[in-house]
Amino acid sequence: MKILDACCGGRTFWFDKKHPDTLFVDKRVMQPRTIGNGKNARTRRCLPDKVMDFRNLEFSDNTFSLVVFDPPHLKTLGANSYMAAMYGVLDKDTWQEDLKKGFAECFRVLKPDGVLIFKWCEYEIPLSQILKLTPVAPLFGHPSGKQQKTHWVTFMKQTPPTEGTKIFEGKNSSLRKTYEAAVTPETCEYMIMTPSPLHNGGMWCAEPYPCKFHGEWKLNR
Repeated sequence: MKILDACCGGRTFWFDKKHPDTLFVDKRVMQPRTIGNGKNARTRRCLPDKVMDFRNLEFSDNTFSLVVFDPPHLKTLGANSYMAAMYGVLDKDTWQEDLKKGFAECFRVLKPDGVLIFKWCEYEIPLSQILKLTPVAPLFGHPSGKQQKTHWVTFMKQTPPTEGTKIFEGKNSSLRKTYEAAVTPETCEYMIMTPSPLHNGGMWCAEPYPCKFHGEWKLNR
């Protein structure tokens, strides 16, 4: 399989709901149910290929070229409601940690330079709060829907740097520094550089990013 839908639900936005290169997983299972009557009747279901929690994906690192992540976005649904059964519900106390783990797992199983498509409806929680739950900066995104509350956001998993890799060299004389990665394979993180003009006098700050090795950034002076 080349594509993973990590929280597939009813596969409602998929054109091909049985795409041959896609593995659909979800921790929920709901047999087909018809809601409404007459022309308003709709059949809803949640039948994943594999029952799996996005916080603990049972795949090896660097498995998929594309990952789709459309987690539950509401935290005020009743546990036994139809909406909760169909779309899932966030835990009121642990939703931030749950989504943080979900992002980390999606990036873990994504191949280097692979793409993550993230969907979020900010009916209750603004997208800005959600993006703080992953250190990976999004590439681009777009709001949709009548109220522009549904957001589609695109990420790419950066290829881990190797020792001596030049990360950034500023054109401005005050930023003309070269960063390199000092790899420590026995640990489980590495650092990526992100622009942070409000800190360190405009220098780039290091943030943790989950991966299979650890690189400690050092500044050549």
